[in-house]
Amino acid sequence: MIDLRWLSPLENRLTKECTGSGTQARYNMDRLLRGDSAAMGMFYRTMREIGVMNADEIRAEIGRDPLPDGQGAMYLMPSNMQSLSGSPTKLDPTVGGDANKDGQPDTGPGVDQQNTPKGQKPTQPTAPTKTGGK
Repeated sequence: MIDLRWLSPLENRLTKECTGSGTQARYNMDRLLRGDSAAMGMFYRTMREIGVMNADEIRAEIGRDPLPDGQGAMYLMPSNMQSLSGSPTKLDPTVGGDANKDGQPDTGPGVDQQNTPKGQKPTQPTAPTKTGGK
């Protein structure tokens, strides 16, 4: 375990004696407090996959330049966490789908509550039949 009790008094003294008004001296302890490369790789991978960080933010933290043409600015989102209709509406957990602006389950365009195209009557399920037996 690293003892960092010395850090705050040193930063305060450097701020007082070496910097101008409104500037504060701070040590960047990120490198010292990091885990091994495998742990950091898993951490950044998880942050990228759940949409907390984009590629450019990760690259900045590891001391690399951003990707060209804004390629690294996109945030990712797991597909199992997107709304079902692909719209930014809130999810209705009682039906496993989206809620529309009225708070009713959104079954998508042109579909009613029984997943039947609007204007058509739902078909009744039929009993299974035996075929090819004695």
